[in-house]
Amino acid sequence: MKQYLLLFFSFILQNNLISQEVKIREFIGTLQLSDKTIITFKLNFKELSGGAIQGTSLSDIYGTDRTLSKIEGSISADKKTISFKELGNVSSKSQADLSTFCFIEVKNARIKTVKDKSIIQGAFSGKFSSGKKCADGYIYLISADYVNQLSDDLLTSKTIKNPDSLAIAKRKVNELKNRTYNNLLKSNESLNLNWKSSEIIIDIWDGQKEDKDEISIQINGEQVLDKFIITNKKKTVVVPIKNKLSTIIITAISEGNSAPCTANIMLRDGQQDIPIIAVLKKGEFTTVKINQ
Repeated sequence: MKQYLLLFFSFILQNNLISQEVKIREFIGTLQLSDKTIITFKLNFKELSGGAIQGTSLSDIYGTDRTLSKIEGSISADKKTISFKELGNVSSKSQADLSTFCFIEVKNARIKTVKDKSIIQGAFSGKFSSGKKCADGYIYLISADYVNQLSDDLLTSKTIKNPDSLAIAKRKVNELKNRTYNNLLKSNESLNLNWKSSEIIIDIWDGQKEDKDEISIQINGEQVLDKFIITNKKKTVVVPIKNKLSTIIITAISEGNSAPCTANIMLRDGQQDIPIIAVLKKGEFTTVKINQ
């Protein structure tokens, strides 16, 4: 009898855990403005109970105005529609004033499924934080899983006979994937972050082959790491934030055995993780500005 009870409770627990699993979905594509300007765009969200969704949007993915924003909205499986709006920035490489950022809203965009790929199509409008209209246009997104599978199917020895050409193509695709998920910072570039925690957790590691790249990190003029040699093992430092505006400067001390100096960095505050790849020559630096 006890065995049956244990099996019963185990079954109930497993089903509760399954029902509580949060489904995360990713779509990638473009925004087309009314003047025909094309902006790369990625949508990442989790489905909550009652059809609510929460997540992030990423615009100008590979450009100088790359911006990550929080979104919320709803999705209807019956009507096959999705609605969402951007609430505010998490991070941005843009140096524009916050009042000039255009936050988009999508109402009842269609979700279609065509041969194993999900597509989001519909209109969008944009507003400044003041509420004034700043843009309108058309959104077209496709499921990221399909894009990844397509690249895997195309980049094979059957489709690209030359091994060198295949290796180059795979490297370029992987570089684009890295740039989709990470903030790539080069010399004199900066990233602006909105921060809520009173401290910042910094993880530093070499995401590729160890080649003795060396960096230093300063926060508000104070040395956090000096002549630190990056390895595949993560180095973690925790730094309290005392100012409303804090500046992190990452400087390349050495390019190691092969140029350039490349450092994988994750900035964490307990609620959000901001991935960065700093790509620098010796003596160059990049900046992260944290706004509380």
